Amino acid sequence: MRFIFTLTIGETLIPMALVRAYDKKPGPKSRKDKDLQFFCLRQWPETQAEFIFARSIIRGAVIFPAYDNEQEFLVFDILDPDMFLRVKEIQG
Repeated sequence: MRFIFTLTIGETLIPMALVRAYDKKPGPKSRKDKDLQFFCLRQWPETQAEFIFARSIIRGAVIFPAYDNEQEFLVFDILDPDMFLRVKEIQG
């Protein structure tokens, strides 16, 4: 999430967010990613950021930059059991 803010229209407050999407890193997984069971994401370009209603956000994820590529991020899936199980399900 890049920014979160509120629009005021008349008496109505509308929470909004400017977000950049992430998707699964394309191509085959590297040997290191397989061995360490990393789940890698790729950040979409800044020009593809979108405004969304903040109330539509269901859950977030803790991610951190991969040190060998600044465009890739790793999911911190051991923070809680729910995230751990969700990432394991995605990875297959």
